[in-house]
Amino acid sequence: VLVPTNYGYGAVIQENEPGFVRVIGTIGNDNPGFTGVGFANTNDAAGAGVDWQIYFDSSPVKSFTFRYACTSDLIADLIIDGETVASGIRFPSTGSASAWSYVTVHAGAFEGISDVRLQAVSAAGLPDIDYVEVGGGGTGSVQSMEPVEDAYVRDGGAAAANFGTAAELVVKRQTTTGSGFNRNTYLKFDVRGLSNAQ
Repeated sequence: VLVPTNYGYGAVIQENEPGFVRVIGTIGNDNPGFTGVGFANTNDAAGAGVDWQIYFDSSPVKSFTFRYACTSDLIADLIIDGETVASGIRFPSTGSASAWSYVTVHAGAFEGISDVRLQAVSAAGLPDIDYVEVGGGGTGSVQSMEPVEDAYVRDGGAAAANFGTAAELVVKRQTTTGSGFNRNTYLKFDVRGLSNAQ
């Protein structure tokens, strides 16, 4: 989710760098003019795609600029957290596999970390994608961390017990308080050294 490079108006996510998740295909480097280590070259099939994980800020509309190359007109959908937010995105032919151009799409997305996918509608797959530049997101620094302690507790007859040594964490909610069937899980994180941690 951490995005390392700013090129223009947003944050650029290159393939095989933080924020890039996968391509249904390969990372190519045989067509000159790309930036980074290469470009995302999807399989030639409808449904093939490129996946990213992006941190979005609170702005209501985000921009997605794709640097791409292709020798025929192709169509794709932009999907965020499983929902299609822009359909029928047209990628006009750039004339050759080494001529790069740009397509920008604007779409809404909620603040926080989201799974983003550019998915081919065309049977020939996606164009070669050099990078995506995200406006309204991508610039946040998100860190993954493991809990330093965890436990779950129960209500009813086991309300005084601590299940901190159990191999699993259990969460269950019943409408009746004190029924003995409620379970709450607690995670403790060490946030020392993180700015704005409360």
